Amino acid sequence: MEAAKAQYVTIAHQDDLYEPEYLHVMSDLAANYQQLIIAFSDYGEHTDISVRPANINLKIKRYLCTRAFGSRQSIGLPEEKRRLLNLGNPICCPSVMINRAVVPGFRFEGFWKTNLDWDAWLRLADEPGLYVHSTQKLVSKRVHSGSETSVTIANRVRQSEDRQMFERFWPKPIAGLIAAIYSAGYLANNVR
Repeated sequence: MEAAKAQYVTIAHQDDLYEPEYLHVMSDLAANYQQLIIAFSDYGEHTDISVRPANINLKIKRYLCTRAFGSRQSIGLPEEKRRLLNLGNPICCPSVMINRAVVPGFRFEGFWKTNLDWDAWLRLADEPGLYVHSTQKLVSKRVHSGSETSVTIANRVRQSEDRQMFERFWPKPIAGLIAAIYSAGYLANNVR
């Protein structure tokens, strides 16, 4: 982020795939929503072998986006942006384009192992500006056993960090229950 000179930045992961129209769609969103903080898109998943069909985890993430955005393409109130995130993180990090002109001091917090993006989107939710969502699948995220997600699920860091995130929205007993239900989605990370 600090090395980039552009106003709009996407943090591309080395093993994810972008559809050819990603740049065009994001550029159009930037032109149409000049106060966007972040713009992001729907996504799919793939392994080294094939494209993965939509699993329950992806369907839930799409539902969370629909729940927050409804029929709109943008949300701007802090409570709307927080509602998007209060039952999990439906935002695929490599699909995100950040507008550094709206949040010039933005940075990811390095102490998180797996939830640095969820934490970032939550901190940005209180900033004035818009979250803009494209329902087009513009990114395919690679799922593999050596990914940071897979490693942190195996060593239970993911479970701990998820609970910490839920406790930022909910009282501890409710956060624990939501975290337990949320952890069922880790099964979708199995490489098949």
